[in-house]
This record gives sequence, structure tokens and C-alpha cells, in this order.
Amino acid sequence: MNRQFPDPEQLYREQSVDSMPWFYEGLDPDLKRALGMMNITQGVALDIGTGPGTQAIALARQGF
Repeated sequence: MNRQFPDPEQLYREQSVDSMPWFYEGLDPDLKRALGMMNITQGVALDIGTGPGTQAIALARQGF
């Protein structure tokens, strides 16, 4: 199967960020659950390739 992925630069030029399927303004529920299960309440997080940085912002608001 030959998959072709859209050019991310073109997507960001042509669409609003909040219309993209990976956009989630708050802390992702899976990440929140994992942090809770591991009792992680602070630290340093690296948010790579996740769009507009909403996860980094949500984590920063929680003290990361």
C-alpha cells in the first residue's frame, strides 16, 4: 500500500488549527490518565510534533 500524507505546511496554510483532527485544547485524556496512574504531578515534558503545542500549554498550566 502506497500512502501519501498531506504536506503539514500546506495544511496549516489552508485550514484553521482548531479544525485539524489532532487538535485538542485541553490536556489529552489519555495523557492525563497516564500521569495520574504514575502519580506524576510535575517535571519536564517534551512535546514533539503535536501541532500548535496545546499539550505543552496544558502541561505548563499544571506546573510542568
